[in-house]
Amino acid sequence: MSKKAYKPTALRKLEGVRSHSLPDPENVKEPQPETIIPSCPSDISEEAKKVWERLTERLNKVGLFTELDEDTLAILCQIRAFIIEIHGLIADEQNAEEKAKLEKRARLLYQLFEKYSKQFGMSPVNRVGLTIGKPKEGEGEDLLD
Repeated sequence: MSKKAYKPTALRKLEGVRSHSLPDPENVKEPQPETIIPSCPSDISEEAKKVWERLTERLNKVGLFTELDEDTLAILCQIRAFIIEIHGLIADEQNAEEKAKLEKRARLLYQLFEKYSKQFGMSPVNRVGLTIGKPKEGEGEDLLD
């Protein structure tokens, strides 16, 4: 029998859906790390750093990024950077066999990206049912753009 994967309380609160098989989100005794934006890891590529800057601010605004999520998000950002890089290689490749190998790698990267993005509620399917409160004063932009 497989164990059901639990979602973080912050994500469950945004979804606003209560499952009778899970405890009420207010009663879950899970660690609540501080919702700050840690500095960008120095060991990721320049392209991944651009993705980091774009995502951390948005995730922090909705309370889905904490100091403990640094490594997971760094992996997600690096995967996205690899996707960008491999698309450039595919576009430049003339050999059909090599192009097919690169496309296979791209598909694997997309699968990894999907897996990691779900952890932050960033895929369209994961956002279904999310409700976000009013933005803080001075924040009028769409938080999930």
